[in-house]
Amino acid sequence: MLDLRMVRKWRVDYDYLCQLVDQGNEKKRRIGSGWQPLFSELEACIWEWIAGRRAMALVVRRADIQKFALETAIEFDISTEEFKASSHWLDNFLKRYELSLRRSITLFKLEDNEVVKRALAFKLFVDGIDFSKYQLSNMIAMDETAVFLGQGAQTTVHHKASSSIYVPSTGYDSARVTCILAIRLDGKKVSPFLITKGKKDQIQRVSGIYVIESEKAWCTQAVIRKWVDFMLPPLLRGQNRGLLVWDSASTHRAKDMKNFLAERKIDQIMIPAGMPGYLQTLDIAINKPFKDHLQMEINEYIENRMMLDGSLHEIRFAWPPETEEGETREMEQIGETYLKTNDVAYINDTIGLHRMENPSHTATAASLHLYCPPFQSVLLFDQRTGHKTRGKVTFWSKYGKRTPFGASSAKLDEEDFENN
Repeated sequence: MLDLRMVRKWRVDYDYLCQLVDQGNEKKRRIGSGWQPLFSELEACIWEWIAGRRAMALVVRRADIQKFALETAIEFDISTEEFKASSHWLDNFLKRYELSLRRSITLFKLEDNEVVKRALAFKLFVDGIDFSKYQLSNMIAMDETAVFLGQGAQTTVHHKASSSIYVPSTGYDSARVTCILAIRLDGKKVSPFLITKGKKDQIQRVSGIYVIESEKAWCTQAVIRKWVDFMLPPLLRGQNRGLLVWDSASTHRAKDMKNFLAERKIDQIMIPAGMPGYLQTLDIAINKPFKDHLQMEINEYIENRMMLDGSLHEIRFAWPPETEEGETREMEQIGETYLKTNDVAYINDTIGLHRMENPSHTATAASLHLYCPPFQSVLLFDQRTGHKTRGKVTFWSKYGKRTPFGASSAKLDEEDFENN
């Protein structure tokens, strides 16, 4: 409860109290009364230049802004002594115009009312389809996804105070393939379909996965047509129609693709643009778990991959001289080298022969041997007699498939050699 005596006192001092309030308001900072930029017209011109470049989808970097600001300052009769386009000015300029450095992204977010509108239109379209003319095994939902063999975003939980944060690489960060994942509406998953970089036009089956090559490892119309004929062959469907459920990518919407599907009695349902995250269950139920498990495999590879370790003893020999049959002659040693971890040794026919061995009986050693060009057989020499024998070399192709011993089966084409 207020004291009545205080209320009476306030009423008596009403004019004086109002005067104090007015004096206090004069000391307060008003909106827009803070420090103003010295060159507002120049900054407005810079803002228009940035907006124009971004409207044309051109990159704008901090250094570009500083360079343009210095060049434009001359037109406003501003000397370089007055305006230096410093990093401090640039930080304040970006803050004033609500700008920041952003990563390139192509995803767009629809407004809530647009999402509802497209979802209802899609439902009305699907409700009007007569699904009784399709067998469940002839209806396939598919999606293409790029698979990168690196760590991706390379973010990790780390201590705040650390100035340096290191995340190891797989060594294949720039390598990528395209994977087509699909499922039949009877619940059976379709075998994964990998698109790798190459020129071979033949579909190969490797460890239960179908592989085809494309010039840039992209899912082109030619690749999709092969996939469709492979997964929905007319011979097995007979007179039954097929149905594809996929997104509205440009390769799916192309007129040639529509004609191709119509010739094979295959209909299609396209997920509207911007709606796969809401309507394409394959993207959520299969693609996301697939990428999550793949990331776990990449992390496990980085943690457990074999690293060069230990030390090696290299002994070099001269080529054994030609001898008569049955004659033996011990090989001549011409040098030796002890190699530590990450050291490199080199040998060719003009230098002679060499033997690499682990000098320790207890410590392990892991080494990497590169042969250029690759070959199918090697000569093995006995140090005591100089006699030679021929041995076969086993290669592993770029698909991880072992090429066994034997003259007929040990032949690899030149492209397989280049990728070993």
